[in-house]
Amino acid sequence: MDLDRICRYILDVGGEDELLKTALWIKADKKRIREYQRLKRVIALTGESKDISDATIERAYHSFTFTRSRELIKPKRVFTKIIQYAAAVVLVALSWHYFSNEYFKEENQYVVETTFGNSTKNTLPDGTIVWLNGGSKLTYSSQFNDSKSRDVQLEGEAYFTVAKNEDIPFRVKTKSFVIKVLGTSFNVNAYDAASIITTLEEGKVELHNISGDAIGRLNPGQQAVCSAGIDNVSIKQVNTSCFTSWKDGYLVFDDLPLDEVVPKLEQFYNIRIVVDESYSKNCKISGRAHRNVPIEQLLITLETTFGISYELSLTNQEKIQVILK
Repeated sequence: MDLDRICRYILDVGGEDELLKTALWIKADKKRIREYQRLKRVIALTGESKDISDATIERAYHSFTFTRSRELIKPKRVFTKIIQYAAAVVLVALSWHYFSNEYFKEENQYVVETTFGNSTKNTLPDGTIVWLNGGSKLTYSSQFNDSKSRDVQLEGEAYFTVAKNEDIPFRVKTKSFVIKVLGTSFNVNAYDAASIITTLEEGKVELHNISGDAIGRLNPGQQAVCSAGIDNVSIKQVNTSCFTSWKDGYLVFDDLPLDEVVPKLEQFYNIRIVVDESYSKNCKISGRAHRNVPIEQLLITLETTFGISYELSLTNQEKIQVILK
């Protein structure tokens, strides 16, 4: 690693164009970022981190010189070193302030992903528990819970049990809407960015559009369907277990039309299901589907209970294909 180049940037040595290129060079590599951030420990002398003012730097200088002056052995040589170190503290502080504001607006991101047919349970730094359904992705900042926000970005579906913190609201951002909470348990289905489904089990949540405007509020047992580009929210009472049981390893269907059951089964078991055109889509399904039960056993149950016959095959991608007829 070119430590000299990083040091030149920290000490503000070079022209504006060189400093800009170095800043981008540091940002492009995690090891360089860590090496740069390692020097942040020097700023600890100020007792502050990013909000570096002239007064703060002045206090850092005097605090540093006072501490070091008590260790003097050779006054002239040590005093020169004090000035050099104090100057470095000032330059690092100013440089960090400039660098973090201009080039670190996007913090490092942590990403948790799942494949279809699987789900994971994760604990965030604030103690919030997140169950991530198959084919989903959760992204959050390395500064999560260290700043004034607890924001996560969701693609797919997740169930949240949010750790209560009235000072820092928890927000789930999707491509179309934002769900804001303080401490609660709820499910967000964002597989389809055009229609976000939020189901609340405990507590309260507020729904916001991308502009930040509040467009609805949920109470326990309610579900909201938000359509992209429309601020009107459809809210209704539901059997929440039908929308949250997946995190416990099974699906619950309560008089659900077959065409709504099919995509849930596809995601849950990572299979492809084709419904024959001749089959009546008015068929409604009630019951449970367990992840640890072989798919063929589930199909036998559908056949004997609902009269739905089936055929099994493999697609070109060697994925199980089920034809219902």
